[in-house]
Amino acid sequence: MVVILFTAINRREMPGIVYEVMVESINVYFNHPLSRHSVKFDIKVLKIDPKDGKK
Repeated sequence: MVVILFTAINRREMPGIVYEVMVESINVYFNHPLSRHSVKFDIKVLKIDPKDGKK
């Protein structure tokens, strides 16, 4: 696989992974590399505001 910077219509660059090359075209994956993986977070709640959510 090869990562290439592509220029969008708005001239911003976005990385893409070329994952398939054919005779007349290529397939490029533009999602973030972590999008295919599960991400697990361990958190610690420090405080709960009892007024939160009340109007």
